[in-house]
Amino acid sequence: MKKLVIITAHPEKDSLCMANADALERGAKKQNLEVARYNAFDFPMLSGSPFKSGFPSTFDVPTVDLEEADFVAVVSPMWNFGSPGALKNFLDGVVQSRKLFQFLPHPILTFLRQLPGTKYIVPEARPVGLMKAKKVLCVWTADGPNWYYHIFPWKNDLFRQVKNIFNYCGVKSVQQKLLGMTRKRNEPQIKNWLKELENYKW
Repeated sequence: MKKLVIITAHPEKDSLCMANADALERGAKKQNLEVARYNAFDFPMLSGSPFKSGFPSTFDVPTVDLEEADFVAVVSPMWNFGSPGALKNFLDGVVQSRKLFQFLPHPILTFLRQLPGTKYIVPEARPVGLMKAKKVLCVWTADGPNWYYHIFPWKNDLFRQVKNIFNYCGVKSVQQKLLGMTRKRNEPQIKNWLKELENYKW
């Protein structure tokens, strides 16, 4: 059975963010996918560099699920043009070397490091993603209009962050679905949006 991992990032259980994740979960189960779900706000803030002190054991289970995932959904509101801090903290806790990515030597880098003056500008190895997931879907909501974020994509650090991190981990397809002007939406519009998420084909 294929697995979908859903990562949510909202502190309120009755939020639109959670309703979005519920719709994705319902649709995934209709497609016979196994679903694992995590809320970034349920995890402790990293108190130091995990590369020095190690990764807290609370991140072990979601890290394994992401290693095994065929698909990933990141469901989050956009706050202040970026992600909630808890989402970045969660990703910092699960994106671990030798699990979701690893550094491997490369002959070109080895050659370049032999040249004079390159020791501090050429890395010893290159990162290689280890995730087997075929697709990551970032579902996000905002108070601004959809067209604004398409015309000015640099105003949306949330999707860029998700895309950069999962590309780094080896996932080539990172897509997004956006619902803008959320505070102006009426109930039928929200229902149609949730139905669209429930019918999303993995």
